Amino acid sequence: MASSSTPAPDVRLLCATSTCATACNRPSTPLTRSSFVSPIVRSAQYNKKEQARYTTSARTSRSQVSTPSLLRMISFIQGSKRPRVVPSSALHPAATPPADGTNLLASLPREQIDEVLRRLPIKDAIRTSALATAWRNCWKTCPHLKLVFFSDDPLGVVDSVLNKYTCCVDVFEVHFTREYICRLEGWLHVLSAKGVRSIELYFVPATVWEDALVPNSLFMCTGITKLLLVFCKLPPLPSTFQGFPQLEHLHLREVIFLNNGEMTFEALISKSPSLRTLGIQFPRFEGYKKEHIYREWVIQAPKLEDISIRSDDDCGWQIIDLPSLVTANVELQGPQITRILSGITNVQKLYMDFTDDTILEQLPSFFVDLKYLSFHTTFTQSSRILSIFSILRNAPNLEDLEITIWQEEDEDIEVDMEFLNAQPSVGLFPKLKYFNLHAIVGQSNEMQFIEFVLSKAARLEKIEVFVCDDMRWQTMKKLPHKQTLSSAASMATISRDLTMRRRNLKAYDDGDTIGQICKGEGI
Repeated sequence: MASSSTPAPDVRLLCATSTCATACNRPSTPLTRSSFVSPIVRSAQYNKKEQARYTTSARTSRSQVSTPSLLRMISFIQGSKRPRVVPSSALHPAATPPADGTNLLASLPREQIDEVLRRLPIKDAIRTSALATAWRNCWKTCPHLKLVFFSDDPLGVVDSVLNKYTCCVDVFEVHFTREYICRLEGWLHVLSAKGVRSIELYFVPATVWEDALVPNSLFMCTGITKLLLVFCKLPPLPSTFQGFPQLEHLHLREVIFLNNGEMTFEALISKSPSLRTLGIQFPRFEGYKKEHIYREWVIQAPKLEDISIRSDDDCGWQIIDLPSLVTANVELQGPQITRILSGITNVQKLYMDFTDDTILEQLPSFFVDLKYLSFHTTFTQSSRILSIFSILRNAPNLEDLEITIWQEEDEDIEVDMEFLNAQPSVGLFPKLKYFNLHAIVGQSNEMQFIEFVLSKAARLEKIEVFVCDDMRWQTMKKLPHKQTLSSAASMATISRDLTMRRRNLKAYDDGDTIGQICKGEGI
């Protein structure tokens, strides 16, 4: 029983009525299996979702700008806490002229006109030229406009905007079709002259891959601070390329690096000395791969604070010299996980996936700075649980542990969790304060793991258990009746134990799921 002088932990049992992704703070890692299917299947799935999203975005971008909406926006910009609803009479100054005889839109100072234009899609910003004489062609000289174009926009629109816009370009974003690709080189030449700061190129759908070669004129835009490439091919760096000295954010998704691309990627990172965020998702390297083996190459970025790596293959990467690293998201398979983890031991927040059968051996180093650790895994394989413990044993200063469970729909494997007590646990969870477990369905594996954490975490202040009652809840209903009762009894045993130890069990049940689990157990 806890001592009266020790603060009682806040123990919460919650019911998640949809997916647990909403409850989990895991960045950009939805509860899908897209990370673990073949690249061909993944690309097909991605195309359907992306194409629908881009179609919706394009449709939204065509919305006509209206005078009432502009007036509400102007009212907000001028300092009103809540946009004023303008009566219809105020929208027709010819019929009911204002007392001072001026038109509100026509009398706005240029600073407020620019502020309105910056809040509009580029095509709506252009349409404001018809509102009043004072607004005519203001978009051409308005700084910090975002130039965003979609696959259904005519090529002439992009050409015209780039030629007429006289300011430096803050953001240039294009969602491509094959017709766009032939004009990209010329656009990048213009953007280079206009000092573009951010370039985002989405080559969607992936069927344009065979033509989606990024031209060398991209490397002329040396002033960019952000570069995002999706579904394209990247050529070797030109011999005249001096680097991106101001590049802070680099995100590459499904990019093919041509002609010994490992060296291209290594040079691209090393020639970006200001890099703070690096995202790599399923890269491919041509010219050296032999039986899924790549040439070794190095990720070295002294100012990098956030790194995200996702790949099905061992791409040969190694990490050295990341002294500023704060956050890492690692979704890899096979022995490369150990190699990558050995290069990020100074990380403070770590997000990982353990959904394959890789067993992490004894790690060579301790994660002495690690305060937050998030896993996405299953409890149906002892190898995955052992991999989790290999990291937990090497994180002496861990304060916050969050685990999201992936429930296999057709998998009812029960692992004998007694081996947990056989694991070396001296010094395990010495500073753990918060423990969150998402998407449990009441299987004995999950119950025993909760019991184990509670028995070892002496300083635990708060535990939250999110019970999943959506489609994955059906997995528990398919279990044999005896096994289901056993799981319910395990949940009830833990609940009673927590109550007896005055751990303030608080049940949040908006779907009666907790009642189903603990029915008849006196909770």
